[in-house]
Amino acid sequence: MPSTLLASQRNPVRILNQVRMRHSQSRKLTLLVEGPSDRKFFLNWLREEQLRVEPLQGRQQVEAVWRLARKQPIQPPLICLVDLDYDQLLGRELVEHERFIYVSARSLEEEAEANDLEGVLVRSEALRKLFYEKLPEKILDEQEDLVTYLKQQREALRKAASQIGAYRAAAQFFYNEFHRGYWDRDALQIGAAEFLDPPTLQIQEDKLREVVVASALHKPDHDWMVNRAQQLFAEYGSGWNLCRGHDLSKLLALHLNALGRENLSQADVESLLRASFETAMVQQTQFGQCFMELEKKLRKALLR
Repeated sequence: MPSTLLASQRNPVRILNQVRMRHSQSRKLTLLVEGPSDRKFFLNWLREEQLRVEPLQGRQQVEAVWRLARKQPIQPPLICLVDLDYDQLLGRELVEHERFIYVSARSLEEEAEANDLEGVLVRSEALRKLFYEKLPEKILDEQEDLVTYLKQQREALRKAASQIGAYRAAAQFFYNEFHRGYWDRDALQIGAAEFLDPPTLQIQEDKLREVVVASALHKPDHDWMVNRAQQLFAEYGSGWNLCRGHDLSKLLALHLNALGRENLSQADVESLLRASFETAMVQQTQFGQCFMELEKKLRKALLR
C-alpha cells in the first residue's frame, strides 16, 4: 500500500494526529524517514505488518515532529530515522532516545564511521556486490586478489570523498560562525570533472581548491575556508567522518563509467547499492542494532 500520510502534509500537529489515529485502527507503529527513496529502501527489511513507514520532506521536518511528540503527555507510537550527517563532527547535540535513530555504521558513543545511508552502504558488502555486477569482466579477470582490490577501491573512494567533504564540513562551520552561506553547495559535484581523475579516483587538490574559491559568494572568505578545510582533513581525513554519501555515489558512478560502464548515473549507483543491502548487513550497523533492541522492548518483530 502506498504511503499517504505525508503526501502534502507539513503541519507537525496534523502528522502526529494521523499517527495516533492509524495506531488506534491498526496497532501499527509509525516510522518517519526523510524522503520517499528512504521509505523504499527501509521497506526491504522492515515488517510492514508492524510498522507504517512514512516519508517526510527532509530531516528538519522529522525533527520538528519529534520535538512536538516529546512535549505530549502521552507519547505517540512513533519512531524516527534520520542520517547523522555532520552533526557529530560539528559538535551538535544529538537526540538521545531509543526511538530516535541515526543512520550510522556503529555506536554513536564512539566516533561514527559513516554519516548517512550511502556511507553505510559503501562500507558494507553491498559495494562488493556492485563491483562484481558492474565492473567490466576484463578488469575483474586481471585481479589476482579481488579482496585486496576491493579494499583498495574502497580506500580510494574514502580518501577522495574525505577531501571533498573537508570543504563541505568547513562550509558548515563557516555558516555557524558567520551566519551566512559560503557557496552554492552543489558546486563540488558540478565541478567534479575539473579536479577528479575518474579511473584512479585521485583528486588534484589545487584544482579542487580552485573550484571552491570560484564558487564563493563572498571573495574575502577564501583563506578562512581553505584553512579550515585543511585543518579538518588533517584531523579527520584518515576515517569516514568527512565522507558525504552522495559524494561517494557520484565518485563511484564516474569511476565505473571511466572503466567501461557507460551511462551509469549516480542514481543508478545508489539504487544498486540499496538493492544489494541485505537484512544480515543491516544487523551489523548501529541503526540495525537499535531496531533489534526495540524489538526486545516492544516484543514485536520489526526486522524481516
